[in-house]
Amino acid sequence: MMQKIINYISFLLILFSLGCNTNDSYKEAYRAQYHFSPMKNWMHVPSGLFYYDGEYHMYYQYNPHGIEWGHMSWGHAISPDLIHWEEQPVAISETDGEMVFCGSIVVDKDNTSGLGGGFHPPVVAIYTGSRIDNNRQYQCLAYSNDRAKTWHKYEFNPVLDIGSEHFRDPKVFWYNPDEKWVMVLTNADQQKLSFYSSKDLIHWTFMSEFVGEKQKGRLWDNPDFFAIPVNRDSTLKKWILKVDIGDQSIKQGMGGLCIIGDFDGEEFVPEQINYKGKETVWGIDLALREKYINVCWNDYGKDFRGAYSWSDIPDKDGRRIWIGWMNNWNYVNQIPNQKWKGVMSLPREVYLEKSTNGYEIIQNPVRETSKLRKGKVKIKFSTLDELNNSLTREMENCHSLEIHVVFDLTKEDRMSLVLFESVDQQLNLDYSKDKGYIEILRKVSDPNVLGDQFTSISDVPIGSQSQLKLDMFIDRTSVELFINDGKYVATTRFFPKDYNIKIENLKSCTSIKEIEVYKMKSIWR
Repeated sequence: MMQKIINYISFLLILFSLGCNTNDSYKEAYRAQYHFSPMKNWMHVPSGLFYYDGEYHMYYQYNPHGIEWGHMSWGHAISPDLIHWEEQPVAISETDGEMVFCGSIVVDKDNTSGLGGGFHPPVVAIYTGSRIDNNRQYQCLAYSNDRAKTWHKYEFNPVLDIGSEHFRDPKVFWYNPDEKWVMVLTNADQQKLSFYSSKDLIHWTFMSEFVGEKQKGRLWDNPDFFAIPVNRDSTLKKWILKVDIGDQSIKQGMGGLCIIGDFDGEEFVPEQINYKGKETVWGIDLALREKYINVCWNDYGKDFRGAYSWSDIPDKDGRRIWIGWMNNWNYVNQIPNQKWKGVMSLPREVYLEKSTNGYEIIQNPVRETSKLRKGKVKIKFSTLDELNNSLTREMENCHSLEIHVVFDLTKEDRMSLVLFESVDQQLNLDYSKDKGYIEILRKVSDPNVLGDQFTSISDVPIGSQSQLKLDMFIDRTSVELFINDGKYVATTRFFPKDYNIKIENLKSCTSIKEIEVYKMKSIWR
């Protein structure tokens, strides 16, 4: 009993320490003001996202000892609204030569695992343990009986081990029709996803595989898997299987591959139709032997990886929400941060829509994001110069903005947005109706600053549009661009010397039908 009291007092002291440092520790020049980042040390992709009793829990890959990758453990933050986060002590730590890689968390409401022992149902984490000495990867459990405040590793770990160095990132969920748990995880180097089932989260049985055509050097990571209504019709659902494929994503970005299909409790079968105008990817479904499957991409930018969705969001809410890591492995170690490294995207609500061209994944910032608006900035203009001067003035005064703009392009051929322009750097968004895509040019003249791969071009294939709607969320070093109500998304990091913005290549400023600018509050104050 005395030890429990000591542990509880220690926990409160840690929280008090974090709280005392919050305001003074989040004012650095490149610190995002309305996106989550840890107070210090390395953070990358999210893991174990779940909702319970009024709180959203976010876990993430974390190095408690420095700003480089290593000593992987699970960091933890809690939010009442998906926007304002309170960082917690490290949840599940590296121990005994074993790092704690990605995984998921479920609320075991019926105590199927037998790990419960308190007033609250057990919260069970299923994660990949990775040996430091031989890189072997296997699946382990940890559990909590006090609403995820403290964690205990299961004494008989691992619960699933096939003797592989690339067997990781379990996504676990309850499949109600068969009253069982389902796990999907990657055999990363084989570009293969494996499906297992369990009645108790401890004993797992292999069910099936989903295999991609093998390409040298490609790794499949960070799967997510969930059912989602089509066109918001709860009676019609499809399954989305999302997997990261590294820098071999579309246009060498980091976005995830999203495959639409059906799941019968044992096997995932993708849609077999190649829709007009949609991207395709090589893949093989073992049941149907089709060479091509239809896919979508969850981001066309360079800096969105590891998208992962929350479990156990109440049915009355009904949303599917995910969040991702805003960074890129090709230059993450060159990012100019001193005491922390890593930032999350805004949480995004995910929809699935079907049209004559097939299925489309729609993403938009969660509605709670509007809480961050400090006030609407009045923008009056009769020329583009007046508009650009007003926009730049606002950006110089506040580096964290939401900008909404609608262009009528019926009489226009081209439109450009230029951000952060200085002598040796700029971020340029250029749309040409003839080309049918938005080209995102990120230019830094000195490759020694962020590496030669930071200068890049990304293309967003939106087709020829008579109206273009852009919603931009700018937060010091990031731009999240939502195009035409979230049909396309592109996430880009940038480290400006100057904060400015201008619209170019329009024949007339009357083609700008709407423009709204909001200054955004800091979540750290």
